[in-house]
Amino acid sequence: MRNTLSYALLTEIGKVLIILTVLMFLQYVRHEGAPDASPRALTQAEANATFEPLRPPAAAAR
Repeated sequence: MRNTLSYALLTEIGKVLIILTVLMFLQYVRHEGAPDASPRALTQAEANATFEPLRPPAAAAR
């Protein structure tokens, strides 16, 4: 009984590890063809150009 439980547990852990490995590989392959495959932080100029400037609420504009 003990060997059967141990074998079943190891089998399930092995299945999970194989599934996770396949999913991570597929994600890697999917992002490999992206235009910018190496992610980087935005520079301050890029961040400023990305966001709209803050506007005052309509009540304060009157």
